[in-house]
Amino acid sequence: MRPPDCFPAYLDAAGVTTITVDVALQWVQRPDADPTSSVWARRMTVVRGFARHMSGIDPATEIPPVGLIVFRQHRRPPFIYSANDVEALMAQVPRLVPTPLRAATFATMIGLLAATGMRIGEVIALERGDIDWADLDTEVISAFLDHLETDRHNSARSRNARLAALR
Repeated sequence: MRPPDCFPAYLDAAGVTTITVDVALQWVQRPDADPTSSVWARRMTVVRGFARHMSGIDPATEIPPVGLIVFRQHRRPPFIYSANDVEALMAQVPRLVPTPLRAATFATMIGLLAATGMRIGEVIALERGDIDWADLDTEVISAFLDHLETDRHNSARSRNARLAALR
């Protein structure tokens, strides 16, 4: 027995024998999902795959075109911490993390994230051998910040904030 909300069950219940774009849209755009969510786009992906399969059995099957239902994820703009925010956050770490070594580790991570613009996964993956302590100078730091600005399209404003944090 098919789940009642699956596309083939919908076709059976509607008495439809051939998949058309209109029937696919009717099923995809059922009112049980928010149109601003990704549900409609995911449903259309399922329907398109099923229609491709059925087109080998029924040549009259219409395969809905890619892009008929689109979903654009709307990300919230990032919150940019000020130098005071970072300092306040780092000051609270010892209160929140009881062991001194872990507290120092978290405070260092917060400072590194704020000063460099690295991603959290990059900071977590760092190992001692990744840093050449003998060569670490202003030129190396500036080259790294240049990389962040050009390759990750960070603004000059955020670069200047990072440079200020290093001083």
